[in-house]
Amino acid sequence: MLQQEQLEAAAVAAAEAATEEAAAAQAAAATAAGATAAAAAAATAAAVVELEYQQHQQQQEQQQRQQQQQQQLLLLLLLLLVYLNS
Repeated sequence: MLQQEQLEAAAVAAAEAATEEAAAAQAAAATAAGATAAAAAAATAAAVVELEYQQHQQQQEQQQRQQQQQQQLLLLLLLLLVYLNS
């Protein structure tokens, strides 16, 4: 009888240990999932910042081209005015 009780106690202890290990594994999986989600959010934020930077650069380049074209047009008009007045 004592041996059966010892076996049952060992089985209960093993089941409890397995339950604790399963809970620890579940917690580790949840932590890993959280870290994965955080990494994905950081990557998304970085992509948004990169896109905004590229858009800003394109706007600046477009403004510079427009200014150059305006300056060239003004220079042509000035030359035309000088030509017509001579």
